[in-house]
Amino acid sequence: MIASSTFRTARVSPTLRAPGSAVPDGVRAALVVLLVALMGSAACTELPEGPPRTGDALPEFSGTTRDGGTLAFADLQGKPALINLWATWCPPCRSETPYLQLLQDELSPHGFEVVGVSLDTSGNADVVDDFLTSVGASYRQILDPEMTTMDLFNVLGLPATFIVDAEGVITHFDLGPVDDGDPTFAAALRALLPEGVRIPEPAEVEAESAP
Repeated sequence: MIASSTFRTARVSPTLRAPGSAVPDGVRAALVVLLVALMGSAACTELPEGPPRTGDALPEFSGTTRDGGTLAFADLQGKPALINLWATWCPPCRSETPYLQLLQDELSPHGFEVVGVSLDTSGNADVVDDFLTSVGASYRQILDPEMTTMDLFNVLGLPATFIVDAEGVITHFDLGPVDDGDPTFAAALRALLPEGVRIPEPAEVEAESAP
């Protein structure tokens, strides 16, 4: 998984004191007051809870598609879907794209849809188009140059994939590539599809691309 460069970490450096040195009572009292204030501040600070959990509703988001239209997550309700956050500068994202297209090809006849959310900058729209064309990826894409979805999903790196049911509820998520043969990913897809539908395996992409 490729970490986003927008992630920032605040660090508090401890104050060091030489062994055996005494702390004056006035300084000690001041330090206690400061420590209590800091603890109270930390308790009031809302910390990120991490990615949405299974059972959470899909966050609200709407963006521009490659053809200039608009697509909202709410438009996907009524059918199960896979939402993949990715970028062309993320090697694992590029690697798994053909597999996501295979899922779209094989599962869309059963009412399932794959949707990509590109986090490339607005100046890289041509790069996104060129890459998707080169790998034959035609599933719908939402352009998110402001990386809004990374905040909505509370993820720090790419790729990130979320499977949602027809009611827009998250049933499974992967922080990292999904083309590694993880059986829980296939099981999550199978649970939302009609009985007997076969889930394509990542190895099938390699077989198709082999000379």
